[in-house]
Amino acid sequence: MAQKAPAQPSLRRAFDDAERAVGGRLEHLTATEGFTDVLLGAFRVQRAIGRMVARRTEDVVHLAGLPTRRDVARLGRQMSALTAEVRELAGRIEEERDPLP
Repeated sequence: MAQKAPAQPSLRRAFDDAERAVGGRLEHLTATEGFTDVLLGAFRVQRAIGRMVARRTEDVVHLAGLPTRRDVARLGRQMSALTAEVRELAGRIEEERDPLP
């Protein structure tokens, strides 16, 4: 005996109806060069605002006397460079103590 397919939920039917009504027009709109230009401009504005907010946040964090993520990253890079330099110097000292015959 064949089972009856469950009725499609009303929310899904409403979505499908709306998608059928505007889907083709939206596809046509998003395929235009103008849409791409507007979208690219919006991304640039979003990135610029994000940078401004980040700078102001860093200023506030510095006013509180705390390090920012950028400060910690810079210190990490400096520590890595110093560690490499210390290893190199330690290797030179070891070579001078025990020269090969």
